[in-house]
Amino acid sequence: MSESAENLGLTTSPTGWERRRRIKQQQIIGAATQLFLEHGFGGVSMDAIVDAASVSKRTLYNYYDSKEQLFLDVMQVQLEEIWPALEPDHANVSLEGKLQRIAHDMFAVAMKPEPVALYRMMIAEAVRFPELTDQFYRASMGRVKQSLAHLFATEGEEAGLDIDNRHDAADAFLDLLVGSALMRVVLGVDPPMQGTALNAHAERAVRLFLRAYSA
Repeated sequence: MSESAENLGLTTSPTGWERRRRIKQQQIIGAATQLFLEHGFGGVSMDAIVDAASVSKRTLYNYYDSKEQLFLDVMQVQLEEIWPALEPDHANVSLEGKLQRIAHDMFAVAMKPEPVALYRMMIAEAVRFPELTDQFYRASMGRVKQSLAHLFATEGEEAGLDIDNRHDAADAFLDLLVGSALMRVVLGVDPPMQGTALNAHAERAVRLFLRAYSA
């Protein structure tokens, strides 16, 4: 049985048992993250995670049925800072303002050392573990794309955008934001962007997108 990393935050005050369970899961995810970064997905066994997390095998399998499930939670923890920005729940914020927030938050997370290292690992493991790569995409960029497509469908016309295909528009936005910029960082060609350079890149991506889709 797997408990998604998205459910680590509780909407009501957690009981002592729930707090202990959450801490134990974070302990497992932390140990697994370091192992994946050091050895790659294929080079890590569930037994190694048991040892590194200082838990029993039974405890590990109470949380995760497979290494694949655990890896997806590792990725979710790295990406969870993005999800609040994808919730268009601010009625008084323009579409441009929402896109600016999404662009900044998403690109800031993408430039952090651990996500960059995990992206590199996924590229290295893609041929050996294509199903994992597909699951990773759906849980990360796929989810972002769906949220953007929904945002364009509900607010694009009112904002003066001419969008024939909302999914293509979401792809275009992501290409402008992370496309070649992230690839250069993943390949080690450029250092991760920070500070004013990061802000300028995010703002430029939004500006170019809005210009391209203006009615």
